[in-house]
Amino acid sequence: MAGPTGQRLKTFTKQLGFVIVIVAAFFAGLELVLALIGVRPLVATEDPLVGFSGNIPLFVETSSPDGQVIMQTADNKLDLFNAQSFPKHKPRGSYRIFCMGGSTTVGRPYKDSTSFCGWLRAFLQAVQPERNWEVINAGGVSYASYRVARLMRELVQYQPDLFIVYSGQNEFLEERSYGDLKKIPYWLIYTDSLLSKTRTYTAVKNVMDAISADGPDPTAAPAHQLGSEVDEILKHTRGPTSYHRDDELKRQIIEHYRLNLARMTQIADDADADIIFINPIANLKDMSPFKSEHKQQLTDAERSRWEALYQQGNQAFLAGRYRKAVDSYDQATRIDDRYAELHFRLGRAQFALGEYEAAERSFWRAIDEDIAPLRILSEMRQVVSELAEWHEVPLIDYETIIKNAYREKYDHSVFGKEYFLDHVHLTIMGYRLLGLALLDTLIDRDIVAPTRPLTDERLAQITQQVYAQIDKDDQRIALTKLGRVLDWAGKFDEAYSLFNMSLELFGPHAFTYAMLGKTAHRAGMDDQAIEQLRKSVSLNPEVAWVQVMLGKLLKQQGDYDEAIEHFSAAAQIDNDNYTAHEELGILLASRGDFDAAHEHFAETLRLAPDDGTTLFNFTAFLVKAGRDEEAMDWVQKMLEKDQHQAQAHNMTGVLLAKKGAFNQAIEHFREALRIKPDLKSAEDNLAKSQAAAAQERKGGVSDAL
Repeated sequence: MAGPTGQRLKTFTKQLGFVIVIVAAFFAGLELVLALIGVRPLVATEDPLVGFSGNIPLFVETSSPDGQVIMQTADNKLDLFNAQSFPKHKPRGSYRIFCMGGSTTVGRPYKDSTSFCGWLRAFLQAVQPERNWEVINAGGVSYASYRVARLMRELVQYQPDLFIVYSGQNEFLEERSYGDLKKIPYWLIYTDSLLSKTRTYTAVKNVMDAISADGPDPTAAPAHQLGSEVDEILKHTRGPTSYHRDDELKRQIIEHYRLNLARMTQIADDADADIIFINPIANLKDMSPFKSEHKQQLTDAERSRWEALYQQGNQAFLAGRYRKAVDSYDQATRIDDRYAELHFRLGRAQFALGEYEAAERSFWRAIDEDIAPLRILSEMRQVVSELAEWHEVPLIDYETIIKNAYREKYDHSVFGKEYFLDHVHLTIMGYRLLGLALLDTLIDRDIVAPTRPLTDERLAQITQQVYAQIDKDDQRIALTKLGRVLDWAGKFDEAYSLFNMSLELFGPHAFTYAMLGKTAHRAGMDDQAIEQLRKSVSLNPEVAWVQVMLGKLLKQQGDYDEAIEHFSAAAQIDNDNYTAHEELGILLASRGDFDAAHEHFAETLRLAPDDGTTLFNFTAFLVKAGRDEEAMDWVQKMLEKDQHQAQAHNMTGVLLAKKGAFNQAIEHFREALRIKPDLKSAEDNLAKSQAAAAQERKGGVSDAL
């Protein structure tokens, strides 16, 4: 028999349960009423952390010959998206799939037909041809999760049945900030995001905003306003130079990524559509970090010791002494374990020793420490897994799929060039594997009911058909473009490999040789650069910039005659090529051919009459040619345009000193040094003029200048 205390507890428990049921019923009813009157959950309608300055629809209406309204990719979107089309009103019995994400979804560096969307489209038509499958590739180049979620909101009007999402490689591409997000604990952000899925929360927030005395200005921008289209940080710099370590911003971006994935599930659910996430993967062993930085507060002694160990490891690796390399790199990590390149090199040495699991861990650490995170971070991959489990949506474990493919062919499963063309983009067969995995998932979920089995023979036929659609020139151009991006980012070895791959697959090509030459030069391999540029010129001598680059490299090596030939060819191809005329003027003047040099300097003046460097070079030429009076006229014109040109004052001083006006010359040399204190020639000329002036005062004659 229960005592008084037990009885009171039992009564309280019943009362509490009754209250909970009543409150739950109330809010359930309120949610239903709000749904009926059209209130949509906040998370499905807006991003609480970033806003956008405008919206340009991805698809625009057009008409088919039979008058049907067709949606097709807008012309102004074709730089970022594949050309796609589909009926505005979904035909009865059709199943409409939108593939969402960034450039991997697009199928870069190739096109839609060999993307995972293209492969899935081909497989669906093959295994169940009697059903109308609409697989629409809505991937956008450089699109991060917040842009993907926003695009999903636009696409729900087209009656989607399924969204397939591959997103996570582009989260750090655009510059943005999160303001007060830094001051809010994560549990509060996440709680807010959960509540924002309810219509009740949305309605209450709208009412509170409306009645608040200092409520939000409807015209005010959110914490960070983004443009209607992608504006990459990398577009404004030469490589990833503007990236710097910011652990707090990284944490915020990862939390925003988590929120955006949650928004995607809600948007799909709101549209009565299914959603499948794919956990992105990255090139581990064949793509070094884009930028590395040391941790803060290293002492000079620690930095010196770290550098010594790092170089010891590099030398040991090059000598094939991989165990020694691992030992040196390991010791360096104990001093500074935040330097991304160190972990990458440690991984290479471990891989060479066959220590594949350790190598994989090191390569992932290199990605996680990369200052320019252009590949998905390991923590973000965990976020995808957690969100898929939390929201009970299917997740394609692409990592396991590719690892199984590796194990069938290799003695390791460390991702690299076997299935990747660059840091994130896949080979055509890599995309095919993902298409097959998606097909299996759709079959497992009873979305697809195959009426024709996908046998090995049938798979080979489909693969051959897809490959037959590939234009070889398009493929070569795609590889070359990808190589140019890597070259721009400072990934010279990787770019060089892609250009060579293009030559191996498609044979000699002038532009590919030219890009090989350019990359070799940027990597400090000028002999190889000259060799590749000569091959380019032999195949197509009509490209001025290639002729100029080859001429410059030959000039640096002292081969002036051949350099003149290539600069002359460039000037003939393009008479407005400033560099070709400038280089010809300098080289011809150095050979004493002043008349020919004068013609080319005159061309530089025609092309850039107000440019200070042009005027200075021409004046220097006139001095060398012994035309001092003419030179003095030109240098005075320079100073009339701008009194703060150090070289103009320096040249004026030289001309005055040649006339014996040493005191006046000294004034100009001093002015040149005031403007540019490190101008060595002005410093030397000043010393000579002062010596000459002193000698003159003693009654001697000086030829110091």
